[in-house]
Amino acid sequence: MNMQVKNTVGILLLMLLLGTAGTDSALAAKVRKDVHKSFPLAMGGEVSIENVNGDVEVSGWDKDSVDMDIEITVKHDSQKRAEEFMEKIELIFEVNANYIDVEVDYPGRNSGGLLSWLFGFGEPTVDVQFLVKVPKRSNLDLRTVNGQIAVDGTHGEIDCKTTNGGIDISNVQGKVSSNTVNGGISVELEDVQQFDEMNFHTVNGGIHLALPKDIKATLEASTVNGGIDSELPMEIDGRISHSKLNGKINGGGGLLVLKTVNGGITLSRSR
Repeated sequence: MNMQVKNTVGILLLMLLLGTAGTDSALAAKVRKDVHKSFPLAMGGEVSIENVNGDVEVSGWDKDSVDMDIEITVKHDSQKRAEEFMEKIELIFEVNANYIDVEVDYPGRNSGGLLSWLFGFGEPTVDVQFLVKVPKRSNLDLRTVNGQIAVDGTHGEIDCKTTNGGIDISNVQGKVSSNTVNGGISVELEDVQQFDEMNFHTVNGGIHLALPKDIKATLEASTVNGGIDSELPMEIDGRISHSKLNGKINGGGGLLVLKTVNGGITLSRSR
């Protein structure tokens, strides 16, 4: 690499660092809007949430309705620009007796690459936080990109997916699957009936799965940079490896697939 190229690379790296360090302070103007929604939902109905930037937190309760508190925040270096952009943010609802779907939409939500993320190029930043209560026997389909997902106290099926954020699921009964890229996964299953397959995948993060003592499952767990620790008695299939564990729990049953690249895997009994 010649001197001119080295200098150019150095200048670009310096610009990236300076731009990153100044992003939060530059976006001094902030506009916030709170939205509250409530809908009836039949037992066994489904709640679907599709977010982009922000967390999704769901808990179960003993009511036949869904209660949503949604906090929307827009930041920009111009107060006027932030206020104008807030008006362009849409919460798109699709509601019937058995299904509630909400999607966050705004201009440019799926555009931009690394440089756009670092500098913004004059675009406001948007953060949408969901705090939701659902009937305990609801099924959940939860999505975000830059944010965490948390679920507590539900008794239906759960499917969670994020990219940059962890997933924390506790005190639940029912089939669960979760997928992230940059974040850990923690799931505590109090009970689950017969199931065909449950998947728990991440790339940069560990996986902790707590299972009821009477679960019947066939385990496939693997990691690349990390170990596997299990306190559950099982019949081991194949060779025992530091980074791979296959076996049958209570004689085998539905398939449990746990995969990570950079992180460990732990299996324990539910409390």
